[in-house]
Amino acid sequence: MKMILFLLLIGISFGANAQGNKSGKLHKLYSKGKLEKSESLAKKMLTKEPENIDALYILTLVQLKEAKEINTNASKKRKLIESIETMNRFPDETNPYFLQVNDSIHLYLRSLIEEGRLKKNYSNAYLKLLAEEFNDTLDEYHSQILVHSRDKRKSYVKGSQDSLRDVLLTYAELLEGTPYKWAGEDPKTGFDCSGFTMYVYKSIGIELPHNAQKQSELINYHKNIEDAVPGDLIFFGSQNDAKFSTQHAGIVYSKNGDEIEVIHCVSNGVNIDGKNSSWEYYWRDKILFVVDVLSYEESIKEKGSN
Repeated sequence: MKMILFLLLIGISFGANAQGNKSGKLHKLYSKGKLEKSESLAKKMLTKEPENIDALYILTLVQLKEAKEINTNASKKRKLIESIETMNRFPDETNPYFLQVNDSIHLYLRSLIEEGRLKKNYSNAYLKLLAEEFNDTLDEYHSQILVHSRDKRKSYVKGSQDSLRDVLLTYAELLEGTPYKWAGEDPKTGFDCSGFTMYVYKSIGIELPHNAQKQSELINYHKNIEDAVPGDLIFFGSQNDAKFSTQHAGIVYSKNGDEIEVIHCVSNGVNIDGKNSSWEYYWRDKILFVVDVLSYEESIKEKGSN
């Protein structure tokens, strides 16, 4: 029995030493710039030990380095997503190696966007990655740069609030595709309807409660859908005389005559709905009213202080 135990301990020790030797070799290969060999060894190590920290660390670094050296946008994006997927396999997000690769990818994504050379679809894709993976919404970038790139044909607002509305709508647009989650209020895990509107308005400094009914009660001045402008909150539900029951909230995304688009979070996530969609077949018949939050921001602050 003692002999068997002794042999087992030797086997465990040998296995640990072998892995340790491979980790040392892996770091050495990467430090010498031998990326292909580093990647190959890291992948072999991960087939035997899927949560090997050294292998995940080096593989993520290799993939990020490869992404930086790629000139075509589509290939660069695929490689960056691959590096993020590898990073997300770390078993412990407090590990120093994880924190290092997390910062490296995060900063590189920011640098790509801030250079201002990307086409809009890639810029939006990277902004979405920043929001979902790093909880970085680049507020300064939204307010100073993205506002100029938004399709102005979708905005029919005139006056001093133009820029703020554009920031709000661009921000909401970037969250399109975020999944639905009951009581959700952030892009990493998902939104419910009022969590989405709350999160978007917070991006321009306006605090809303995480509740559709309470949001609809913040401002007493209600508008009809005919008077709506992009950026207004829109509420859906049922009404009995002066009392109303709010069941859903969204944001008016665009308005062109009678054609209206709404961006909201429904069962299949954040969507822009308009003609030939659930908006036309379902939601339009359930409209309660529209509220111009930007024009009545002060009354919201007063209610919040009481």
